Amino acid sequence: MPKFKAVLFDKDGVLIDSLDTCMDAFNDALVHYQKPTLSREGFVREVWGVKAEQVIGNIFFERSGHERAEILKFYSNSRARRESKTKLFSSTVPTLQMLRAAGMKTAVVTNTVKRTALKLLNDFGILQYFDDVVGGDEAEPKPSPAPVLLACEHLGIRPEEALYVGDTPTDAKAGKAAGCTTAIITTSRNAVDLAEIGGVLVIDDLNELLDIV
Repeated sequence: MPKFKAVLFDKDGVLIDSLDTCMDAFNDALVHYQKPTLSREGFVREVWGVKAEQVIGNIFFERSGHERAEILKFYSNSRARRESKTKLFSSTVPTLQMLRAAGMKTAVVTNTVKRTALKLLNDFGILQYFDDVVGGDEAEPKPSPAPVLLACEHLGIRPEEALYVGDTPTDAKAGKAAGCTTAIITTSRNAVDLAEIGGVLVIDDLNELLDIV
């Protein structure tokens, strides 16, 4: 019998290689609103894996709620303009196909709002591989375990029957707090840094999931 009944995936940095797209778009917003830009290391440390609305609230704390909403809109529009840089990781489709062929349930758990997440997954031709998509507007965002638990509920499984796959400490916290076995992929951080998190599996490629499940 398989160890797991489902595999839950974060979207950006796990299924979709979008780090550079998001970083460039975020720096566009910082330049436009007269804030210092972030290096790649700074972006990964301070922004990547955290809900954009929260990050903008932290950086532009002196602005009104209306102004922060405008900044978020500017960032979102800039990301859309830069989306041609975004691509699927080479192992994404083969891994999803093999998981589905094995009868494994699959879902996406992302801090991206659901409507945007559905569009991105559809645009990249992989929406068909998922039984459920939980967006950042449906539950308290990660690192809360709430969206991971919601996906498990939708799939009709217990958290311990799911493998959750992410790429950030935010994902690690969410997956572990939900009670899922959690794997973190080294697309944005190196294995040494991730190993320090503790209590997670560290993988370099999605195809390693096939041996785990």
